[in-house]
Amino acid sequence: MQLTKKCPKVTYRKDGVYYFSKAVPKDFLDLYCKPRIVKCLGTRSPQSAQFVSKAVLAKLEDYWLGIRLKRMEVPASERLVHVRSAYSSELPLMGDALDAYVQIKGPDKSRLTLLTPSATLRT
Repeated sequence: MQLTKKCPKVTYRKDGVYYFSKAVPKDFLDLYCKPRIVKCLGTRSPQSAQFVSKAVLAKLEDYWLGIRLKRMEVPASERLVHVRSAYSSELPLMGDALDAYVQIKGPDKSRLTLLTPSATLRT
């Protein structure tokens, strides 16, 4: 019986070079332009192809898990005491910033004069 070189999982060979190939899960088809991800691994070695394909697959699955977790609703969210907005910030609102600008500038001034080092020396 003759042993044949088998390609590592999620890879195939084309002209002796290994390629990574993985179908996009159904819940992510809206994010991708094609239903399959194909990436050249840039190696002719089956050992290197296996190592690199495992790394690419792990990174891809971690990315997909992160998206799934973001899309998932928080269990028992109605029981939370306070739900913080994902976009909360300590920065002022645009309206507050505009009010502060007008107050500093002054409503009767047409231009705000900037202090430059030469202007501070003259005064």
